[in-house]
Amino acid sequence: WIVTTPDNHQNDTGNNGQDTVAVVTQWQNRAQSVSVLARLDLARGRTRTLLTERTPLWINLHQLFWPLPRAVRPDEGCHEIPSPPLPDPLPPGSFSFLYASEQRTGYQHLDLYTYVPGIHGERAVWVRTLSSGEWMVEQICGVDMTHNVVYVTGTYDSVLERHLYALPLLNNTNSQHHHRRWKHGPESPQSPHGNAMDESPPHGGGGGGGGGMRRSLTKVMNVLSGGKRRGGRGHSSSAATTMTATTPIRLTMEAGMHSIVMDESCELFVDTHSGLDRPLSTCVYALPNDIWEHPPGSSLRLVHTLFDAIHEDNSLSSGALLPMGQHPSPLEGLPKGATLLASLPPPELISFPTSDGSHTLFAAVYKPDPRIFGPGPYPLICSVYGGPNVQ
Repeated sequence: WIVTTPDNHQNDTGNNGQDTVAVVTQWQNRAQSVSVLARLDLARGRTRTLLTERTPLWINLHQLFWPLPRAVRPDEGCHEIPSPPLPDPLPPGSFSFLYASEQRTGYQHLDLYTYVPGIHGERAVWVRTLSSGEWMVEQICGVDMTHNVVYVTGTYDSVLERHLYALPLLNNTNSQHHHRRWKHGPESPQSPHGNAMDESPPHGGGGGGGGGMRRSLTKVMNVLSGGKRRGGRGHSSSAATTMTATTPIRLTMEAGMHSIVMDESCELFVDTHSGLDRPLSTCVYALPNDIWEHPPGSSLRLVHTLFDAIHEDNSLSSGALLPMGQHPSPLEGLPKGATLLASLPPPELISFPTSDGSHTLFAAVYKPDPRIFGPGPYPLICSVYGGPNVQ
């Protein structure tokens, strides 16, 4: 059992196993203004704070943490030089991981970190940025270190769609033709997150055994509750850091929303897809051995179609949407799924500005069938959930 304080009202729903005796967990205070990524050493009863994020607004919880099968060395094709410099070879106990944050630009993107015992105050060291720009990474689907690729879903092409993309894990020559450089600042070269990322010495640690675990977690909870930080280091406000990120390669070509489940070897994935012009389908695709050698759109091979509502005779009830006794006229040669689809108008996509005019919001409007419910106006049901996440 992990003993926490009453102040800990929120924690991440995903505890990601880092190895057989340790887990990595994300803690968040009730105000959602502080988030701590901590490593819990279950064998020694110690807690190490890997990263800390702070914001005057709120931090969205996510599941975008991915431990890598081995630690990344500083010389493995990274253009950026980690600060502080990492030893080479990396000592035992080192490990690397991917983690997402919105604090740098307001868009959720991935960064690569390496933890080295005894370095950087026992905190993780930022190595490089994997993605950037005015789009969001929504899911890490798989990582293939052998072929230097990270598979993610996101909104690079449109905020109204979700696609599967490939990003290089390390910025080496295999993906130079997708390379672009971008600059921003001011911020500390130790972290791409500027003052939003707390780089003070760890609040974890302590002695072994259950007492050490409780003392370490008490210090973590002190951070979450806004307690004072001891020995914190300030950030340089004058240094502009040049980073490297890559343009993602889109792998799913059909417009719409794609939900991906990938196998551990990154050879196969299941794609559940729907769009404005078609209902749900679920297909299995095979990925090539080297994604960088194939042009976008030509790399996937369809293995099997598990389900396609258009071609299913019993997937949709044709009598559920029309008045009793009335049915859509069957289209010659088409199954019931396609017949019903022809009788259903797609939702109407609309957009409108926020109250301050700074952003554009989007919505899909599903209008009642006027043949059943008349011309309107129609009653509206509003369901609100207060978080901790985006609406």
